[in-house]
Amino acid sequence: MKTLNIYVGRQLLGVFLVTLAVLTFIMLAAGLVSGATLLAKGLPISLFVKFVAYGMPKALGLAMPMSLLTATILVFGRLSADNEVTAMRAGGVSIWQIVSPCLIISIVVSALCLYLQLYVIPDANYEVRQIKKSSEVMNPKLMLEPGRPIMLFDGLIINIDQIEDVDENNSELYGVHIYQLDDKGKTTKDFVANKGYLRHEPQQKQFILTLEDANIVVMSGKDNERADRLKGSSTFPLAYGDAQSSGRITKKTKSLGKSGLFAKIDLFKENGIDTMPLYVELHKRLALALSPLAFLLMGIPFGIRTSRTETSVGLVISVTLAMLFYVFIIIAESLENRPSLHPDFLIWIPNIVYQVGGIIAMKRISKR
Repeated sequence: MKTLNIYVGRQLLGVFLVTLAVLTFIMLAAGLVSGATLLAKGLPISLFVKFVAYGMPKALGLAMPMSLLTATILVFGRLSADNEVTAMRAGGVSIWQIVSPCLIISIVVSALCLYLQLYVIPDANYEVRQIKKSSEVMNPKLMLEPGRPIMLFDGLIINIDQIEDVDENNSELYGVHIYQLDDKGKTTKDFVANKGYLRHEPQQKQFILTLEDANIVVMSGKDNERADRLKGSSTFPLAYGDAQSSGRITKKTKSLGKSGLFAKIDLFKENGIDTMPLYVELHKRLALALSPLAFLLMGIPFGIRTSRTETSVGLVISVTLAMLFYVFIIIAESLENRPSLHPDFLIWIPNIVYQVGGIIAMKRISKR
């Protein structure tokens, strides 16, 4: 019996680790592309390495449950196709004895996921945001992406059509559109220029944005505007020294660990603020952490019943089940501002259905 448990456990663990490596790399790919883009724009290699490293926990947190589901379906599909499950049961081994090492593996994976979701991933998310902020403060060119409006310092929103680097400290901008906002976020000035320049002055810790022959619209009231054409050049000094000394960025809900999340919930309750978005975030993390057990219980019957060695069948089933799981999370997050619908409970439906359905299916298999 011990030999059989070790055999089944090794089979599942081996496929799980291989699948985990592949899925983690796939989920890191988006971060790698984003980091490589920043690297090409001048992001220091040390920050690029940190950027990728801090993206690893989130990728693992998402990949581990799906990897276990995929591994379960593939392993038990092969065991069933090779009649090994039938042989074990003919020898007097029950289905629950066969899957017992897999249950232990799923509990360990769930514990690791729980630790990641409550402690590691929030801190990693915060560090990723901090790296982006510090990099953008040091070099606004990292933020400048043609066709996308970007908030710069001093209440400036800039949109450009094209950017070309002249040298390390100078760039030419084409099709420049700038909005200057007041403290309330209202537009006070609107600049448009066909061409501009961005010059870095590292000793002064500032950038100089220059526009050539800009058109400007000044907003002086609700319906009062004045349009002017500025001959020559107009300059905007962007001092990033002050931004650097402004301290670390505020933690968002997704960047709060267990203690911070519960503290924010208590604070919201004391001030009469709706806590449902916080509870949705908490339940989402718990549901993701406990999903490996649900995926295992559902994956075993699917694997046994497919009875095929083709990996495509198992992959299609695992992707479908995982997509249904994440669809409920997306729906719950979209309903977080409607507490009457209890989106925090909605998140648990896939977990409950998969676990109950898996147990019922395995009971039926055991009676055959």
